[in-house]
Amino acid sequence: MTGTTSIIYLTAFIECQVPDVDVNPQQYVGESSGALHRVRYEKHYFSTMLEQAGLKLQQFYHQGISRTRQSIVIAGLQ
Repeated sequence: MTGTTSIIYLTAFIECQVPDVDVNPQQYVGESSGALHRVRYEKHYFSTMLEQAGLKLQQFYHQGISRTRQSIVIAGLQ
């Protein structure tokens, strides 16, 4: 990353009050098609991972992508 204006834009399956990390969770946004097809994160756990990497959550849009129901995360340097 370069400078203080760097950001990261990513999509992920993120929910509140679920296990920290869940690989291909049952009955979650349709059927999975194989190993590591879908990994769901608990929101607080995911935010902590960002902080440990020196990043700060700037914007979060829960299930912001309607087709896949993935959340949109925008993070920047702390």
